[in-house]
Amino acid sequence: MSTDPLFQLDAHLTRDLTEHFWGAIDGAWYYGGKSSINGVAGEELNNVGIGLTLGYQINDNLNLTVGYKTTVNDNAPGTFA
Repeated sequence: MSTDPLFQLDAHLTRDLTEHFWGAIDGAWYYGGKSSINGVAGEELNNVGIGLTLGYQINDNLNLTVGYKTTVNDNAPGTFA
């Protein structure tokens, strides 16, 4: 089994909502990651994803972050790459 490198580019537009609470709209582009098993090659990824992240600063040393991301144009939705 072998896997080619996966290139990922992320971008985030972040906004402070209160002193301790913030939110972000996220975008991502994934390219590569082609895998092969016993010489049978899979498909190369070329996908765009969007997401939302929310964060809360509990204290100076502890933050809570939750996020969700999904693909917009999955070029191979039936594969497990």
